[in-house]
Amino acid sequence: TVIKTYPYSQNTLTFGEDAIKHISYLSKTPRISGTKSILNAQKYIKNEFQKCGYEVQEQIFNWPLINSKNITSKNIIAYKKGLNNNQIIIGAHYDSTSSNGADDNASGVSALLEIAQKLNKITLPYNIKFIAFDAEELGLFGSRHYVKNMTNYEKSNTLLYINIDSILTGDDLYIYGNNGNKGWFRDEVIEISKNENINIKTSPKLISNNDDEISILEGECYDYSDHVYFRYEGIPFAYFESTSWDDINMHTGYPRYRNKEFGMIIHSYKDNLNYILNNIEKKSLNNLSNCISLLYKTILNRNKQLIIITDTNDQSNLENIKYDLYHNNKIIKTLSHNGSNKIEIFDLPKGRYKLKQVNNTNLNLKCPLDNNYFNVSDNGTIHLFYEDVKNTVKTKDYDGILIR
Repeated sequence: TVIKTYPYSQNTLTFGEDAIKHISYLSKTPRISGTKSILNAQKYIKNEFQKCGYEVQEQIFNWPLINSKNITSKNIIAYKKGLNNNQIIIGAHYDSTSSNGADDNASGVSALLEIAQKLNKITLPYNIKFIAFDAEELGLFGSRHYVKNMTNYEKSNTLLYINIDSILTGDDLYIYGNNGNKGWFRDEVIEISKNENINIKTSPKLISNNDDEISILEGECYDYSDHVYFRYEGIPFAYFESTSWDDINMHTGYPRYRNKEFGMIIHSYKDNLNYILNNIEKKSLNNLSNCISLLYKTILNRNKQLIIITDTNDQSNLENIKYDLYHNNKIIKTLSHNGSNKIEIFDLPKGRYKLKQVNNTNLNLKCPLDNNYFNVSDNGTIHLFYEDVKNTVKTKDYDGILIR
């Protein structure tokens, strides 16, 4: 009977507070894959996913040491059901080297846990898998095993893989992705960062004519984290990290330092939370919160969704009911119910919308709003309810959707 919106203000959210608590717990000790030191981290991550209400699966796999002894590890996968069969995968490795690994990569998996918590009650058109990968430091074994065991159906339905790795101590926060159209998520993150006044960079173009040196295009990255095997399968990827591109070793693709003042930090005794907070607190906390904030807002920006529900006493009338959807005063779609009283539209771009009933029926939209336009809720969902109104047969026109 009324137009209903569900306001959920991003301005009331804080980003990074939960993640820093996760980092504090996870980085108390090293988390070396295949050893007892990683067991507490595995239990903690699984428990945090379950606290959010997610189904959790442990994917067990083996990988070889140099002496051919097989080591057992596990990926921890939380599943969020969406409204269609497509999926986005968000991943971060939770193992470390012999350091405590606060930055590499308790920071990434802690951001993963926080974003999972913030999205748990939001309806999305696609499924999301949150994956904490094991054995990244020893050869990307966890992500390689996961991709190797994806079915062709799952690969074709995977819209994107998002990687989060070492987002604390670098001079700047960076986002990378594929070259061309497959880099759409990176491009959207950068666009949203401008609107939100958040500092994030992408990689420069680095081209070498030497055969023993590596070249990349602007916005891309080298093959040194869990995005690699997704990219090899043709799945679009995005990758968050904090680092510096001021001095790159063109033979390896690695920066010679991530932080100009304090050096690499990761893979060293410096990679513990006390050292980081005592020396680089403001920058590190900003990188952490900005990464989570941009990831959250960009995911929701892709979720502009319109739901039209027509409530009529005679359901057989549904097949005669059609609506024109205008975007910036141009018709972009003619909508019909196809046997259901609900019409759902996903991924609407920004702009001004008008929904117009195009055939004469006895349906009328009752709108109590004073203004011509209103904002959709931050999760992008707008519900329009039509109802039977007796003795009303003229075409009804509602000019009232503004997607921001």
